Amino acid sequence: MVDSNKWTKYLPELLEQQNHCCFYCGQVIKIVQDQPKNNYKEYTFPDNMATTDHIIPISTGGEKYNILNLIAACHHCNSIKSNTSATTFINLLKLNDTEFNKLIQKKLKCTTSGTKKIAYFIKLKSIRKRRMKNMHQNGTT
Repeated sequence: MVDSNKWTKYLPELLEQQNHCCFYCGQVIKIVQDQPKNNYKEYTFPDNMATTDHIIPISTGGEKYNILNLIAACHHCNSIKSNTSATTFINLLKLNDTEFNKLIQKKLKCTTSGTKKIAYFIKLKSIRKRRMKNMHQNGTT
């Protein structure tokens, strides 16, 4: 989801607090000034584009315009996280490979939308890989 102007104003402050890194994967992110005002379907969002994300999603009762409910995330992580809480998403990223693969198998067995779930887990796996790489480079493993 693309930022609304009402919470985009917090993005510079959030980036400063997070050392200009995505809250989820640790990638260095930046504000992209030339975002389209409409017709998003034809725009390719850069992976390192900074977005604001709600820690507790609005759809589950999170406060829409409270800065305490906002973090900065790259467009890639924010779009994959969707309406999952930040805590749940981080916990998925922290699973070791064995736990993660077991979770994938379990989730795929109990879903009728297997193709969508497979795509979701492939994207999630790429974020986990990026997160581990960034943590290793920053000496936080």
